[in-house]
Amino acid sequence: MDEKHRGKISKKPSPEVVKYLINPAIKQDLERSYQTILDINKAHVIMLVEEGIIAKEVGAKILSCTQEIAKMQENPAFEINPNVEDLYFNLERYLIEQTGPEIGGQQHTARSRNDLFATEQRMDIRGYFLKLCESFNGLRQSILELGQSCPDAVMSGYTHLQPSEPITFAHYCAGMLEALERSYWRIERCWDALNLCPLGGGSMGSTTFMINRNRTSELLGFNKPLQNSIDCTASRDYCLEIIAALSIAACTLSRFCFDLYVWSTPEYGYLEVDDSVAGCSSIMPQKKNALTLECCKAKAAHLEGFFVSVFSSLKNIPFTHCRDSSTEAMRFVWTALNEFEAL
Repeated sequence: MDEKHRGKISKKPSPEVVKYLINPAIKQDLERSYQTILDINKAHVIMLVEEGIIAKEVGAKILSCTQEIAKMQENPAFEINPNVEDLYFNLERYLIEQTGPEIGGQQHTARSRNDLFATEQRMDIRGYFLKLCESFNGLRQSILELGQSCPDAVMSGYTHLQPSEPITFAHYCAGMLEALERSYWRIERCWDALNLCPLGGGSMGSTTFMINRNRTSELLGFNKPLQNSIDCTASRDYCLEIIAALSIAACTLSRFCFDLYVWSTPEYGYLEVDDSVAGCSSIMPQKKNALTLECCKAKAAHLEGFFVSVFSSLKNIPFTHCRDSSTEAMRFVWTALNEFEAL
């Protein structure tokens, strides 16, 4: 891709487009998607060779160069030029410079950036999703061990924040674990919608090349390919499903944090917040402020806000590829995942 000739477009992107759209996207892709794009390229080229669509010698040269690019990690030795438009075109340009257009130009056979980006986003989210699942189960394990450590600790149960009946702290922990088990069930179910492969959908109408979508799906670790080429590039509903499940879990965790918050006050005195997760007053050194619990409670509200933002970005747009869904909606998907991890 020549920076002065982007298909029908003969002008470079405007400075405002570069500043507010292209540069932030390239920065995020370098941090999050550099290796993912290269992995997709490798799987696609392997499939093209296996299906006889490109020659083995061509595929070998492309894969060899791709391996060299991968070794550079997220700090490539070549220029990343925003005027080329995005990270993918920069990677492709370097490949073509190294192998020639007659070789490197064949990498993109039977593929569009649309299905590539849709695949990249699912793979990136998939890795983070698994990380969040592990962290969430670690929290559940910690609450289980906490309850088991004090089975005879009797405390007052509350309704309407008024003392009601005697319970044990272990009983309270067991109740919280029941709610978090349902939350994990909701989160776990998102995997079925997430781990589907869009590669092969093309820009939205697939391709006339006889590609093997099952093969690329297998190589990239997906359960199976998405069946409809329009759905391949249009669908981002899995993001809404994930954020919805995380929001419900965050709501439960916020209620848990509120209980801990109240119980840490001297009036209750049920627990003491550890110094490592507490703050101190600037003029009242006798105080220990449960600031982390305050932040955790607020983050549940943020999750709700991110769900509304992504939902609003996806509604009233065409059911096909567009930047509303592929870029703007995805922006707050990542913010939501980050916030839930912090929670």
